[in-house]
Amino acid sequence: MTSKELQKLVEIAEKNIPALEGRGELETHNTDGEDFFETAVWSLKATLIEAYELGKKEGEKCSK
Repeated sequence: MTSKELQKLVEIAEKNIPALEGRGELETHNTDGEDFFETAVWSLKATLIEAYELGKKEGEKCSK
């Protein structure tokens, strides 16, 4: 995965999961307060759908 692709995933996650807003990355910080949080299932669902759609779109670009 390229850094550009990872950044797109971070943006999707921050957009859909309020606890990640402003974090800027998805790396481990080795602190419970920063690495574990509660999130609503609908936020997780929206994040996964948007990431899937992004991957599907990128895959279509590559096959053309």
